[in-house]
Amino acid sequence: MKATEYLPTIQRHIQVFQSTEKLAFDRLLRFYQGKFYSGKEGGGPSESELITTSINLTFAIVETAVSTMTPRNPQVTAMLRAMSPDDSVRGLEGVVNLALDSADYYSELTMLIQDAVLYGRAVVKTTWDAESDLPMARVCDMRGVFYDLAAKRPSDIRYWIETTLLSEDQFRERVASGMYAPWANSVQGDSYPKWLMQDTGTSVSRQDLKNFQPWITVYEVYDVESGRVVHIHPDNPQPLMEDALVYVPFSLLTLNSNGEDCRGLSEISLISDNQEELNHIRTYLLNIARLSIPKVAYDSTAAQSEDMAMAQEAPVGSLTGIRTTNGQPLSTVFHPWPMPEPPAALFEMASSLEKSIATVSALADAQRGQVTGARTATELALVEGQLRNRLASRQRRIDTVTIDVAQKMALLVAKYMQTEKVVQLTGYGEPKTVYPQTLDGVKAQFKVVPYSPMESNRAVLQEQFKAAMQFLMSNPMIDQVEVTKQFLEVFALSPRLFKGPPPPMMPPEAMAGQTANAATGIAAAPPLDEAAMAQAAGMGTTEASNMPPVQAAMAERAAQPVTSQETLA
Repeated sequence: MKATEYLPTIQRHIQVFQSTEKLAFDRLLRFYQGKFYSGKEGGGPSESELITTSINLTFAIVETAVSTMTPRNPQVTAMLRAMSPDDSVRGLEGVVNLALDSADYYSELTMLIQDAVLYGRAVVKTTWDAESDLPMARVCDMRGVFYDLAAKRPSDIRYWIETTLLSEDQFRERVASGMYAPWANSVQGDSYPKWLMQDTGTSVSRQDLKNFQPWITVYEVYDVESGRVVHIHPDNPQPLMEDALVYVPFSLLTLNSNGEDCRGLSEISLISDNQEELNHIRTYLLNIARLSIPKVAYDSTAAQSEDMAMAQEAPVGSLTGIRTTNGQPLSTVFHPWPMPEPPAALFEMASSLEKSIATVSALADAQRGQVTGARTATELALVEGQLRNRLASRQRRIDTVTIDVAQKMALLVAKYMQTEKVVQLTGYGEPKTVYPQTLDGVKAQFKVVPYSPMESNRAVLQEQFKAAMQFLMSNPMIDQVEVTKQFLEVFALSPRLFKGPPPPMMPPEAMAGQTANAATGIAAAPPLDEAAMAQAAGMGTTEASNMPPVQAAMAERAAQPVTSQETLA
């Protein structure tokens, strides 16, 4: 794209968004917030709209997607893509996972999935944070992000445009630092852009709330095809800044394809009409129920209205006299009020709409929190398969975005990290210090650490520990100290029970020599060398009959049945 075409392209994107997608986004957001019957901004619901009811399936679907497809602890593993030291790859993996944790990627991923389900697409931007000396990922406002709609897939996108709002102080700082051209000092702030506002039908004008200070709008253009980054102000086609494009910071998530371009398809928009019709039926049934409140009618020609008023205001249990005309009995004066009967077809229609929503949306059909009593790995695997069967393709897309974010973070770490980082390496108990120079030239491919339902079920872990206990205790290649620590953790025992490894056993000759020396007053023998100590330690672990007390207690504990009733959360 030519530099002179940036601003006209941005203006066309904004016009198309205002005329089409903004109305749809506002409607979907109102549905998500449960505001099905609220009017336009500035006016509340009318008197007839107060007698309404609704079921918010939109929120239930979005919440199901977030709780089902968001990993509890998003992490990645690194694999070599070129010849590099193995420790360097592990260090790069540790720094990337540290960045994901420090930037609270879990919360960002939650918002990313929420936007993708609600609006059809979501974008996360990976940038460098100089203050923390680590990369970070932040979800963008979908209303202010535009990209090449001629692309069929995200890798084919030729340009990205992000709308950024800066305060006047932030803008002046960029000019003073030399990031923006000197002519930008004449740019003045304006009000918050109206087209970026959400119209949720509330009576509060959020436009006024966001205009607590002047805002300066800057369009960041990432021209992939030309390999440059350009910042533009809407009132001047001359660039504020132009630089080479090092990497594309955006990662796009779409859970459903629209068959046209890479904008995606909102799952909520597919069921929104059925959702609205279902709420109308429920409101109609509610009105019928309110009209069915028992009431009594009386013949005004056969009784005095004053007596009726006194009877209605009389306290419970009191006697009230009612005068009738022509001596008519009271049984002929009062009559039951006619009760409306709801059409039977309404219940069938409501049930049919709910089934239609569940048929169209895989998330509406997903089970939530119904795992009870599952203890074995087989049971949990079956439940896991049922929960994620229809969601497998969506989960893969989410993992692909996480991998893309990790790749961008690895690039930024290798290029910009200045200070060493203490990280926890996968498979190692002790932390390790990673230095920036060890990451030069390291190329790795990342994979998302899969979520296992067994990790959150202590009963399953205890069953597995019992099955492997004899092997762990009898194998001389296994660290018995680590086995003891894991045993205490799995069986929820206090770590204070662990008092450290026992001292190495001494050969009988050395013990006899020390006894003789002590009896004759001679100085003790020098300490054993490493070979003798290793041999002594091995003699104490080869025979089960000579098992140390700690291991004997572990074996006795493992032989007991598991009584934990914990289930998958």
